[in-house]
Amino acid sequence: MGMIKFILSFVLLAALALAPSLSFAQTITLPTEMPLNDKQIKRLKNGKPVVSVKKHYTQNGKTAKVFSMIIIDAHPEQIWSVLTDCQRAPEYVPGLKSCEILERSVDGNWEIRRHINNSKLLPKMVSEFRNDFAYPHSISFVRTGGDLSINQGEWRLSPIEGTTKTLVTYNCTLAAKTVIPDSMIRKSIRKKIPKVMLALEEEVMTDINTARLTNVSTP
Repeated sequence: MGMIKFILSFVLLAALALAPSLSFAQTITLPTEMPLNDKQIKRLKNGKPVVSVKKHYTQNGKTAKVFSMIIIDAHPEQIWSVLTDCQRAPEYVPGLKSCEILERSVDGNWEIRRHINNSKLLPKMVSEFRNDFAYPHSISFVRTGGDLSINQGEWRLSPIEGTTKTLVTYNCTLAAKTVIPDSMIRKSIRKKIPKVMLALEEEVMTDINTARLTNVSTP
């Protein structure tokens, strides 16, 4: 998959180079929640994730405010199929041991999931949350139970006009009831989120390449 990622990054850079009169902001609409500096924009252009994890204060106390972005060379529908597949979640979320759907609406517009995490730096943690789906562009989620005291945010899939690419954004506000210093938790999240974004991309590209091979081999 490393070579595929390299090729995709090269193609994206080449496409931008062929349009020197357009700035990056003109070729893609960036969310206002996370203003990017030049270094972060360069990373995003190169197909790498950018992430921001900051201390945040609410009426419930200290929380972590997480925001991340990556450009994936796939349509929103192709990314959606991976994000909404509970059984595949452990494939791209480090430390996630299991994903279970506890409840689902008849029309499929929402569901309640239970995640069980067991990472090296943090103790075993159970998270229960409700997903609300707006196919194929956003998945909003909010805590319904478990060890986290706050867990709410959104996945957003924004197609980049004139390309086959999608800007994937993840934002979340969370807080955990634990004796572990919040600075250590933020450090763990800062390492984890880029891995999630890259692993998500790999899962999506695996699906796309498998479909291509199947189409080629079908008489």
